[in-house]
Amino acid sequence: MNILRKDVDACNAILTLEIGKEDYATAVEKTIKDYAKKANIPGFRVGMVPKGLINKMYGKAILLEEVNKLVSESLFNYIEENKLNILCEPMSNETEQKQINFETDENFEFKFDIALAPEINAAFDKKDKVPFYSIKITDEMVESKVKMHRLQFGTYVKQEVAEADDLFKGDLLEIKQEGEPLEVLDAMLTPKYMKDEVQKSLFLGKKAGDTVIFNPLTAFENKYEISSLLNVDKDKIQNFNHDFEYKIKEITRNQYGELNQELFDKVLGKDAVTDEKSFRKKLSEIMANQYLPDCDYKFMLDVKTLALQKNENIEFPEKFLKRWLKNSQKDMTDEKLAKDFPAILDYLKWDLILKSVAKANSVEISDEQVLETAKADAAIRFAQYGMTNVPSDVLDNYANEMLNKEKAKEDFYRRTYENAVLAIIKGQITLSKKTVTEEEFHKLFE
Repeated sequence: MNILRKDVDACNAILTLEIGKEDYATAVEKTIKDYAKKANIPGFRVGMVPKGLINKMYGKAILLEEVNKLVSESLFNYIEENKLNILCEPMSNETEQKQINFETDENFEFKFDIALAPEINAAFDKKDKVPFYSIKITDEMVESKVKMHRLQFGTYVKQEVAEADDLFKGDLLEIKQEGEPLEVLDAMLTPKYMKDEVQKSLFLGKKAGDTVIFNPLTAFENKYEISSLLNVDKDKIQNFNHDFEYKIKEITRNQYGELNQELFDKVLGKDAVTDEKSFRKKLSEIMANQYLPDCDYKFMLDVKTLALQKNENIEFPEKFLKRWLKNSQKDMTDEKLAKDFPAILDYLKWDLILKSVAKANSVEISDEQVLETAKADAAIRFAQYGMTNVPSDVLDNYANEMLNKEKAKEDFYRRTYENAVLAIIKGQITLSKKTVTEEEFHKLFE
């Protein structure tokens, strides 16, 4: 076997694989023998089928399989041994590849196009200045969090007359034409979450025993809320865009819990704090930590912008990449390709930059690091619902459940890898630290 490389330009090359009979004959002979031992052909006992018959029946298919296997392995080994940094997989050459006839040929020549990754500028130093934002935790934000926890651990008290924040329990009936069967659903709802003010007003001032006629699709905006209320799949909720009858059985209102040691312990853990001042301070710290992933994400976007500017004139094998994208993605039309291609190039550049920094600094990601990333994500998810004192074993179980999903595992690995590289870059550049309000921070993404 002989492999030749011809460079077309700085980004494209052609690999020619010259395969002779001596390269595949032994493997083909062995496979034919294996077939002969296992073949179940009428008129012959198993293991007694002549090799000549097997060759006549399956010889060409076996030849094709073994040659393809040899080509695949040889391509991979050549790229590995020569440390070629390629983009995507090799593709069969469209202009120089000669016709191959497995019926008559004994020697074969395969030509493959490969796309070579360009040299990337992944150097960062103190001359590079990147903003790093932190969000100011105001007294108002802390007070809002305190109120949330007081409601969370408060008590529900029955009410005579309804207000918007109250929780309604009742029977929900779909209004149908006469003669159609009625399905009664036990349903809970809170007018506070209704986006339509007219629909919301229908519930205000009502009492237990009253009936309200309303349209859930008009009242609520979130399709998941509607799906849960009607007990139907979210993709089918448009079939219920009409009035329902809601008979109120009970109205309850959440009363604030006392701001005392019992509440402190429920929110933060036993004796984590012992007074209101410490409680508020700890909540402020927790909220600041909850915002850290968003701040890190903004930092990543700004570093990415800087890195792409450093590489804005880098030449890519665009023709090859476009052909590869169209071959590998069935839904990739010319229009979609033209629209998405600039973003795809930016993604490739950023990926090469990350790999370059990772290689220069011997970055390796372990399963334990990925698990820690998943646990941190789980902790933030729980904290968003006021659960700031989640036991470690619960976080472990939740994180492992997420990692059992292949796509989620890939995402957490990528996030861990990216964070590790960004930590290195953060130490190489100059950080311009800025404290902003939550509103100002959100405007940075507009």
